[in-house]
Amino acid sequence: MDDPIRFNADGTIDIVFDDTTTIHIKCPRLRDYRLLRNDINERLAGILEQRKKVITGDASTDEQSDFLASHDVMVTGWIELVLDMMVPDDSVPAVDDWPAWLSNSTLPAKFMSHWQTAPFVSGN
Repeated sequence: MDDPIRFNADGTIDIVFDDTTTIHIKCPRLRDYRLLRNDINERLAGILEQRKKVITGDASTDEQSDFLASHDVMVTGWIELVLDMMVPDDSVPAVDDWPAWLSNSTLPAKFMSHWQTAPFVSGN
């Protein structure tokens, strides 16, 4: 398979889930971009707070385990929000059916950077 994520020149993003399912994410309008940016910032702030507790030894064993899983949850939760907002139909597979690479912690930054640098396109 070619690259499973295509960052298109028009600001859209295509995610190829498998041979039969490709999701086309439209380019967000500024209000949606702000919402997505604020959401990822809040998620990161929560992870940084958890990290601080783990480093200082103030985290319980359960909190330490939660911290290890929190990156995947943060990314998949954010990607799920993007897909809910930017994909106009219900063609998105259930989260549990997503490939593991969609939990890659670099994806939110790549998406946001692409939307900032792609030529202006209507959100429609």
